[in-house]
Formats: sequence, C-alpha cells, structure tokens
Amino acid sequence: MNSNSRPHSEALNLLRFPLALVVVLVHVVGAGIPNRESYMETSPLFAEVLNFIKAFLSGQSVPIYFLIVLMSYLCVLSAHAQRVDMDALWNINIPVLRITTQNGEEPTCDYVHSPSGRSRSIANAVQVPGRMVITQKRDTLYDSGQYAEGKSGMTIKIRGNTSAYTPKKPFKLKLQKKADLLFRDSKDYRDKNWVLLKMGNTLNTAIGNFVNEKTGLRWTPRYQFVNLVINDDYRGLYYLSENVRKSSTRINVDDTGYIFEYDAYYWKDSLYVKSLFAGNMGYTLKYPEPEEISPAAYTYFQSMISQMERAMIYARYDEVLNVETFARWILAHDILGTQDAFGSNLYFTKYDSTSNSKIEMANLWDFDSILQTSYDAWGTSHTSGAFFPYYMFRKGDSMLRYYYYSWQQLLRGDFFLELKNFLDSFLSPLVCADMDKCRQMDAIRWEKTYKSLSQEVANAKQYFSSREAWLTDTIASMGANLVPMKGDVNNDGVLTIDDVTLLMDFYLKANDQEEYTDIDNDGKLTISDITELISMYLNQ
Repeated sequence: MNSNSRPHSEALNLLRFPLALVVVLVHVVGAGIPNRESYMETSPLFAEVLNFIKAFLSGQSVPIYFLIVLMSYLCVLSAHAQRVDMDALWNINIPVLRITTQNGEEPTCDYVHSPSGRSRSIANAVQVPGRMVITQKRDTLYDSGQYAEGKSGMTIKIRGNTSAYTPKKPFKLKLQKKADLLFRDSKDYRDKNWVLLKMGNTLNTAIGNFVNEKTGLRWTPRYQFVNLVINDDYRGLYYLSENVRKSSTRINVDDTGYIFEYDAYYWKDSLYVKSLFAGNMGYTLKYPEPEEISPAAYTYFQSMISQMERAMIYARYDEVLNVETFARWILAHDILGTQDAFGSNLYFTKYDSTSNSKIEMANLWDFDSILQTSYDAWGTSHTSGAFFPYYMFRKGDSMLRYYYYSWQQLLRGDFFLELKNFLDSFLSPLVCADMDKCRQMDAIRWEKTYKSLSQEVANAKQYFSSREAWLTDTIASMGANLVPMKGDVNNDGVLTIDDVTLLMDFYLKANDQEEYTDIDNDGKLTISDITELISMYLNQ
C-alpha cells in the first residue's frame, strides 16, 4: 500500500461530512429561490460543483481549481440567500407594475459610440410585446390584456443613452390602447407612450420636477413610484412617468409646430442640424418625427435653428425667443446645482411655423447630476460656452432682467420653504417605511449600497439651505446692475400686468410719480401714461 494513501483517506473522511452538507445546502437553498431552475439546475456552475462533490466523495483525485469553483458557488448561494422577498411587495402601498413578455423575451439593444468616440449610446432597441398589470396591495388598478397589435397589450424597449449601460435599465412603454397610467380624472390624460425611469436610492427626479413646476416652466411631467417586475424577476424601484411628446396635456404645440432637442447624441438620428456653439452638439426633432417631416418643414427647421443661434450670439434673441422661459429654465438648473450640462436634456418648442410664435424652453429632463455642484457655484449650464446662457447673459440685459424677476418671484412665494416641506413629506411614517423597504429591495437586487430615505432628505435639505443663501446674495448683486426700466413700476425687472395695475393705482391716488412712471415724458402722471404702458406691455 502506498504510504501516502492513509493520510489521503483520512482527509477524505474528514471532508465527507461537510461536503455532504454542501450537497444538502445546494438543494435546500436552491429550492427557496423563485424560478430556481433558471438560477440553479440549469447553471453550468451548479453541474460543475455536483461533479466535483461526487468525484471527491468517491475518493478520486481532483484538480485544485475545483476547490475554487466550490468556493465561488458558495458565494453565489450566499448572494441568493439575500434575495428580494417578493411577497413583501404585496404589502406595500407603492404599486407593483408587472410585465410578462411573449415567450419570456428580454428587451435588448445595441451599444454604440459616436464617430469621435467621445460619447456612447444605444441603437436598435427591440420592442418586445407583452402584457402589463398594475396592482396595489393585490388590487388590480390596470390590465393591458394580452398583446394583440392595435387592440390590447403593450411593448417594452430599453431607452436612454449612458443610463442604459448599467445592469438596471430604463425602459419605454407603448400601450396598444390609450390609458392614463396615473389614474387621473380626465380622459385627456390618456396616452400610449410612457417611460420607466430608474429610481433606486435617489429622489432626484422628484426634486427636479418639483423645481420645474415651481419655476413656472410650461409643463411638468407627472409620475408615480412603482416596483417593476418583468417575467417574475424583480427589477427595482422606478418612476412611471409621462414623457416628452406632443399632446394637449403634455407639450401642446400646433400640428405645424416643433419640439426639438439640443442633443449630444444627435449623430444617432437620420436628420439633425449641427450647432454653432459646440462641435459635439446638434439639434434633433421630437415632433414631427424625422420619418414623417416634409422637405419644406425640415427646411424651415434648419432655418429656425440658424436664426436662433445667431440671434443669441448677436444679442437679437428677443426677436425670436421667449426669453422668460429661457431664464426660468437656467434658474431652475442653478437652484438644483446641475453638474453635467451635457447630460441634462435641453428641449425646445415652437408653437407653430408662423412668425407669431417664438421659440421657448420646454421642461427640465434628466436629473442624474443635480445637487453635485458646490453650493456656492453656478450650475454648469450657466457658465459653459456650449450653451445659450453664456451668450445671453453677456449680450443685452433682457435675459438678466427675466432671470432676476423670476428669482424675486420665487422668493416672494416662499419657494425654499415649499421645497423643504416637499422633502419633509417623504418622511411621513407610512411613506418613509414603504419607500425604505423598496429602496432596500432595490439595493439587494442590484447589489448596491443602501441609503435610507431620511438620510437623503437630510442631505438635500442641507444642500438647498446653503445654496439659498449663496443664490440670494449673488443674484441680488446681479440685479443691482440693472438700470430701472421705463414702466417697471414695481421694480421687478420686467413689464407685466402688475405694473399696469400699480400705475393705475398711483394715478387714482394721485401719488407722486417716479421717473419710470412718466411713460410719455411730459413731466406728470396722467391717463396717457397708463395707455402708453398698456401698449408697451402688449407689444413687448
């Protein structure tokens, strides 16, 4: 007998019992995993481990790498032991959005890079048909039905640019029959197009949309928190949201109007107009769709872009832009402290193709980089030469007046107190408990670090408190350089109906006039000043 056989045999005897426990563990833990066949028995790693255990128990010599395989498999089991508790979803107030695709197909896409290699995005996203059901504590709120083209069901596809590169994907949903997935009162909200935006451990989109609405931008997307499940696989916490599109309840433009984007990913589109501001930026169409636009409409679009950019550069932007919407848009990003100017979508609208309408800024979109600048620094959209504010703040004073006026309007409305109250609303016991449970499940599913809702709210409140003080001082110093405007009776930087009302009050009470109230320069306040101011207001 070989002298080495006894120690080897004794080693086997010592290891057989724990290895037998491993076999039991494999099956016991595996039995508790939802869809365990897809995780366990069909896994090559599972088969490899079983072969190793059988060989080792029978006394065969096995290579050392099998020991590494075994340890790896035990790590896999440990990860699955911390799997998401699917049953817990049914006891949470946050709705569950369940999608079952045909044949269990998973949405896919191609990952692409720009010709310069400086940016990356996706292309050829596959629309996968299926059925969608929204429930809340097992009560069914919506059921699309099984997929039947044009009749029932829905499709899902991956959306986004760099956000699509992470394991947790953002999605676009298209219903075959219009519905309001946010369950509001009016039928006008019914639509086929919706998006699922990644949430996880951040309230960024909720905060961004709140600021969007309070700064007075024309449309604010509405949303609902949901837990997403695709083919019985929990995908985490999402925002179910309206998206940017032509609609009477979203972005309301005429059939001859335009919705377009200043786009770092223009190179993916078949039709675009390059920007004069930055070589890596261009303008792409959201409405009309590129495949539907007529040659005449596209020619008009090209001319409109050229006129807009040249007007910004040469200080004639009042002629073609609704300057107030541009000022409110950049003010919103300054409040939010947006770090990645190129990653925050810039949408524009023009109501129709006549000279009666001006180009406006649409809503804010994409809040991945908010609350990231120093509290005492502008958002990068304010200072980058690749963006319109850089030119508009430096040429003429119209942009500055509207910016200053919009800020003063926010302060009079106790904006920062409203923002604090909005953030505190997430800390109500029921909301906070449910959100924290979902954030924990999302962190487990995607192997991310969990951050409590209360900690995020505390961080955001601290950031905005410091930012309020800096913005107040800085914008006040900007406003100090403004020359009083003729007719600006309330001295807020712009002509509004409030000035007309106040001037009438001055006239009726025979108040002493200031220089800016003597509109017609005759040295006294008369009814002709009121008439002239009304004319100035209507024709500005």
